[in-house]
Amino acid sequence: MPEFSKDNVMKKSMAAGNLVNWVINTIIYNRIYKNVKPLMDKSKEAGDEAQIKLEELAVVQAKVAVINAKVAELEANLAEAQAKL
Repeated sequence: MPEFSKDNVMKKSMAAGNLVNWVINTIIYNRIYKNVKPLMDKSKEAGDEAQIKLEELAVVQAKVAVINAKVAELEANLAEAQAKL
């Protein structure tokens, strides 16, 4: 409604003009929030999933470190056996 603006209402009442301004800004905020809220939810879900994946990665890296230690030990045993030969 074009007549529902701060300037038009300010001509009649300053208090009502400020109230109209508040209502208009609340409506604008609501429109923006409706677009931003799903994005915020997706961002939170992605952050939670990333945290889970990082925890899984730490477990896998620990297993790889154990396997690498065993490989190094076996290579040392092989080198020792070849030296005896």
